[in-house]
Amino acid sequence: MHTEGFAGARDVIAQRADKARELSESLLSRGVRMVALSQVDNAGVPRVKSVPASLLERAVRYGIGMSPVFEVAGGAARVGLGPGGQANAGR
Repeated sequence: MHTEGFAGARDVIAQRADKARELSESLLSRGVRMVALSQVDNAGVPRVKSVPASLLERAVRYGIGMSPVFEVAGGAARVGLGPGGQANAGR
């Protein structure tokens, strides 16, 4: 069984998690409590999730579930900002 690719992927994830731990410590020392992670979905809609800075390493290592959450709305969803600047989504 060929597992070299899996081992390489684990190494990359471990390296990224190490960098995220260092970044997390730096952010926390400067008073940053939350980190926003953004993407643009297939319909061109910008999406964002936030994670506590203290959990950034865990988010890098295990993910934050962006794809399952954001694919539910699909391309027909209307997403924007309400009058008070709050995010809203509707069909």
